[in-house]
Amino acid sequence: MATVNPTAHYAEKGSGYFNIDRHDLFQLVPSGSGRVLDIGAAEGSMLVALKQSGKAREVVGVELMAIPGGKQNRVEIDRFIIADIEQQSLDLEPESFDVIICGDVLEHLRDPWSALQYLTGFLHHGGTFVISLPNILYWRAFARIVLGDFRYAPSGVLDRTHLRFFCRKNMLDLVRSAGLKIRTVEPSFRRHQLLRSDRLMNALSLGIGERFLAQQYLITAEKPGES
Repeated sequence: MATVNPTAHYAEKGSGYFNIDRHDLFQLVPSGSGRVLDIGAAEGSMLVALKQSGKAREVVGVELMAIPGGKQNRVEIDRFIIADIEQQSLDLEPESFDVIICGDVLEHLRDPWSALQYLTGFLHHGGTFVISLPNILYWRAFARIVLGDFRYAPSGVLDRTHLRFFCRKNMLDLVRSAGLKIRTVEPSFRRHQLLRSDRLMNALSLGIGERFLAQQYLITAEKPGES
């Protein structure tokens, strides 16, 4: 059987795929977080923003590949690791981070359940996980599937590099499977100014349409204290 290079499809993506500012995830990181680990840190913008804003004292990023022209080598970033977290062990101290970010990462993994369990080992008790996952029920993707067309795309819910698909219930099951306690769950349109129409549609439906209007769900979860 031929060996598949995990970076092959990512290398074909344009630079815009890696330098999208995630203000929604940034807002969910508690101020004064101390040490922050960003899994799938792309070109490093989130790490730089967290450091410059004073939200984090130390920032560490992990990404599958080096991004030419990105910020992975910026002085604000304390450490940047190039690694496949499903194939390589991360040389990090257990329970040493206050916050771990997984922004649209877990759906790209072969076994996100095991990966999340592994990453939870680097979060100290009482620490926060900030997670974003695409919603397979998002109306654009769902309508295409209902019409019999499960066609992959360069980006979005049906990104060709997505290996796993979730709706809200399954996302929460995934997070809880790692022993994490759910704090908040919200559709991504609540924090995006450009998605005002989705917020309006959700309000008009009295919230019933949320599951179809949310392109992603943003989840914060806590690692419970030692018993």
